[in-house]
Amino acid sequence: MTNFSTSQCFLYIKNYYFSFIKINCANLTTIFRIKKYLGIFFTKNIFIYNVQKHRITGMIVVKKYVEYVSESVQNQDKQLLKACEHGDIDTVRDLLDGGADINYENNTLTPLSTATWNGHTEIVKLLLDRGADMYHANKSINPLILSCIKGYVDIASMLIEKGADMELSDHNVGWTPMICACNQNKKDIVILLLNKGAKIESRDELESSPLMHASEQGHIDIVKLLLENSANINAHDIFGKYCLDFNEEIWQDGYVQELIISLQPQNIQFFDKEIGILPSLNNKYKEVIEMSEMGIFG
Repeated sequence: MTNFSTSQCFLYIKNYYFSFIKINCANLTTIFRIKKYLGIFFTKNIFIYNVQKHRITGMIVVKKYVEYVSESVQNQDKQLLKACEHGDIDTVRDLLDGGADINYENNTLTPLSTATWNGHTEIVKLLLDRGADMYHANKSINPLILSCIKGYVDIASMLIEKGADMELSDHNVGWTPMICACNQNKKDIVILLLNKGAKIESRDELESSPLMHASEQGHIDIVKLLLENSANINAHDIFGKYCLDFNEEIWQDGYVQELIISLQPQNIQFFDKEIGILPSLNNKYKEVIEMSEMGIFG
C-alpha cells in the first residue's frame, strides 16, 4: 500500500467526502452547513490519529461523521417546518438562530407556506423579516394564494406589502389570488385585492373569470362586490359558458340587476334576453333600456 503523509491523507479524505456530500445532498444551503461542521471536525486530533494509523480507518470515521451531521441538519430543518405548523414562534426563532434552512422544502411545503396555511401571522412576519423566499417552492402553492384560499387578510396584506405577485396563478388550474378568493367566498380578501390593484378580469386555464367563479359557487355577496367594481358579465369560458348560465337566482336579484343596468348599459340587451329584467326595474330604467336596445351604448 502506498504511503501517504498525514496532510495528503487529510486532503484526500476531505475532498472525497465533500464530493460525497455534493452527490447526496441536493440542497446547496445544507451542503455549506455540513461543510462547516466538517471543517471543525477536520481539526480534531482523533482524525489525525486515525489517518496516521490507517488511511481506511480515517475514511470510515469521516463517513460516519458526515452521515451524522447530515442527519442532524435535516432533522433541524424538519423541526422548523413542524414548529411553523404548530405556531411555536420561540422554537422557530431558536432554530433559525441555530442555522436551520429558512427555505427548507418538503413535498413543496416550506416554513413560510406552512405558517401561512395554518394562519400563524407572527411567524409569517418573522420569516419574511428573516428573508424567506416567497417563491422558493412549487409556485402552485405560493403563500399569497394559500392566504387567499384561507381568508387570512392580515397575512395576505403582509405578503403583498413584501412584493407578492397578485397575478401569479398556480400551475394546476391557473387560479390567481383573486379567483381563489372569489371561489372560496372570501369577501374581505377580494376587497383587499381590489384595493391593492389586482385584476378583476383575470382568467384561469378554462378562461373562467372571478365573476364566473363567484356565480357558479352561488356567492351572491361576491357577485355584488365584483359588479360594483364593473366586472364584465359578458365574459365566457372556453366552453362558451357565461356567468349568467350559473345560479339564475343570483341574476334575478334586484340589486344585481340594477348594478348591471347602471354600470354596464352596453350589456343590458344581452342580459334581458338571457335572464329578463324585473318589471319594477323595466319601468324605473325604461329610457336606459330602450337606448340599449337601439345600440347606443355599443
